[in-house]
Amino acid sequence: MLLNRKVNILIVDDRAGNILVLEQLLSMPGRGFIRAANGKEALKVVLNKDVDLIILDVQMPGMDGFEVAQMIKTNKRTRDVPIIFVSAEKTERQFVMKGYEEGGIDYLYKPLDPEITKARVDVLLQLYLQKKELIEKNIYLEKYALLINNSADLICIINADGLRFEEINNAATDVLGYSTNEMKGTSLEYYLPEEDRVKVKKLCKENHEKFSFETRVYNKAREIKWLNWNIVNKNRWWFANARDITDIKEVEEIKNYLATVVKQSNEAIYLHNPDGRIISWNKGAERIYGFSEGEALNMKIWNIVPEYLLAETQEVVNDVFGGAEIQSLQTKRITKRGKIIDVLFSASVMVDANNNLKSIAITEIDITEQKQADEKIKQLNADLQKNLLQLKEREEQVQTIFRNAPDAVIVIDEDGKIVNWNPKAESIFGWTSDEIIGSFLHETIIPERFRAAHETGLKHFLKTGEGPVLNKPVELPAHRKDNTEFTAGISISPTIVKGKYYFIGFISDITYRKVAEAEIKQKNELLENAVTQLNQVNKELESFSYSVSHDLRAPLRALSGFSQILEEGFTNLMNDEARRLLNKIQHNAQRMGTLIDDLLAFSKLGKREVQKSLVNLEEMIKEILADTESNARHLSTITVNQLPAAYADPSLLRQVLTNLISNAIKYSSKSVSPQVIIGAFDENNECIYYVQDNGVGFSMEYANKLFGVFQRLHSNDEFEGTGVGLAIVQRIVTKHGGRIWAEGEPGAGATFYFTLPRP
Repeated sequence: MLLNRKVNILIVDDRAGNILVLEQLLSMPGRGFIRAANGKEALKVVLNKDVDLIILDVQMPGMDGFEVAQMIKTNKRTRDVPIIFVSAEKTERQFVMKGYEEGGIDYLYKPLDPEITKARVDVLLQLYLQKKELIEKNIYLEKYALLINNSADLICIINADGLRFEEINNAATDVLGYSTNEMKGTSLEYYLPEEDRVKVKKLCKENHEKFSFETRVYNKAREIKWLNWNIVNKNRWWFANARDITDIKEVEEIKNYLATVVKQSNEAIYLHNPDGRIISWNKGAERIYGFSEGEALNMKIWNIVPEYLLAETQEVVNDVFGGAEIQSLQTKRITKRGKIIDVLFSASVMVDANNNLKSIAITEIDITEQKQADEKIKQLNADLQKNLLQLKEREEQVQTIFRNAPDAVIVIDEDGKIVNWNPKAESIFGWTSDEIIGSFLHETIIPERFRAAHETGLKHFLKTGEGPVLNKPVELPAHRKDNTEFTAGISISPTIVKGKYYFIGFISDITYRKVAEAEIKQKNELLENAVTQLNQVNKELESFSYSVSHDLRAPLRALSGFSQILEEGFTNLMNDEARRLLNKIQHNAQRMGTLIDDLLAFSKLGKREVQKSLVNLEEMIKEILADTESNARHLSTITVNQLPAAYADPSLLRQVLTNLISNAIKYSSKSVSPQVIIGAFDENNECIYYVQDNGVGFSMEYANKLFGVFQRLHSNDEFEGTGVGLAIVQRIVTKHGGRIWAEGEPGAGATFYFTLPRP
């Protein structure tokens, strides 16, 4: 419950002592306090945290309490949060009226009266939390009502004394045909056959806390429906859920009727209703089609009919329901594995005891193997006539391939003699086929130092069937006719022809490839060394950037702190020039801090892993624009066109868009009618996102400087900035595998484009 949870009180006062007094005064278990020293901090808190009460000082430097209240009340999320104004101006009635006009619900005066302050805060908190709890409960009740009225099951409340329907949901119309008003106040007995009335009355007398039962029920057309009831009994009130099980009961009836006849049949025997839904499925059907009974009962007959036969099968079904009886019709069906089979199909219609149409009884016999056997015999006769012609054609094809093969093809017999030698072998080794056929392989193309090993290996294979260089690519030295050697790529496969082994070798000269591989390996090693050195340089650069940025913070904090002390304690002692110089110091210290933060952010990007997900860009840009509006007001008209979702790291992509949008607003701020357009378009099968403004623009000859660290095309007096933002944007886009560029013209605005890889 909301009243039992911890509550948060936001105290806004530019004096820390006042905040501390209020915290001590209002502190109690279950309360938490959030501090804000000015209006901007307060607005950030209420936009990012749940706040239950705001105690707001009226008189604060910069944005006063009334302005803060006005902004809080214009935000939909925070407009209902109660505000108590605190002021030292007790005698100024217009302050009080102003507070109420800006949405305050109470007004306290300094010095605060402890008892009155505590009492008012307690009452306001309790009223606010009770209001929130009431709203939540109403939402829950609306959801429950929606759930009940849209349930397919009949949900009702029955008075067990008389079995009257007190409440009933809209399912009454779908299940029984009655409206809810027609059934309210009537007795359940009116809808039950005599034997079911006796059963329900007995259950009523037993008065169990929870129980279930099945009954037959008459619908408005006085047709029988079967309902399964689940009852929770509370003080003689039945909270009931009833499900329509009529179809299940009909299926069970039909299944019981046929079970004895068809259970063990090897033929597929099944039933389907007029809609084609299968309501019975025997073992023979499971064997032929592969679908279990459970699977089939969730299917229709069209699931086992090939698509091109759907119309024809529908005509047959219509004929059967019209009274026709089908005997031994050949057709085709499709199994669970997607296999098309031939079946002998028989069908007849089934009716109930009142001659009402119920279903079609189907018997199917798989004749696929028989038809395949017949087709095979026909095919074998046809193939026999073709084989003689094809054999001659294949021989010619083999010879053509052998003669024109890009590799040397050599065939030797089991004695090691060369029996075939193609033209490419002549080109590589220098021997013509007439010169070498009949020669021993080891005396010709094998270098002398390997000849003994070749003979030993051949004998070992003929004895054991094992060979270390067979059936796989190997690289070995080879010998030419002119006594030169080269590195050969060799693949040797054994085959048996008429009980005798032959060895087919495919050989290519890979000398040039080996040289190229050596060069590639050397270049890869050089490249790996260069990458290693580059990674080391990047690590050292990131470490240096972090160290420099970190070390600069200490003197910067001292500079900022001392200048603040001078401003707070000695402003009255300074002349205008001294105050101007002090403001210069503070401004430059702040700018230096921003530079350090940007430098750190740029440095950390190199280490961060990109974690991509699908990002709704339109929602993200709405949030960015809301943050921009809350941080600083601007006069730009911002147009957001339709944007497709992006696949990117959400937080990094937010940095990119925030920077580009902020820049567009900043550099168009001096235009008469500043405009910013955000959109996307497809080009060359990629999505290009853009941010366009009508601001000062830039000359394209300086476009290469836009994304450099500390590179700026405008002075700080014209537009404030550090020169790091676009460098961060470029690094983020690059880490995503995208690209970024800009187009502009002095005085005519600029457009920044970037792409992201598609998911």
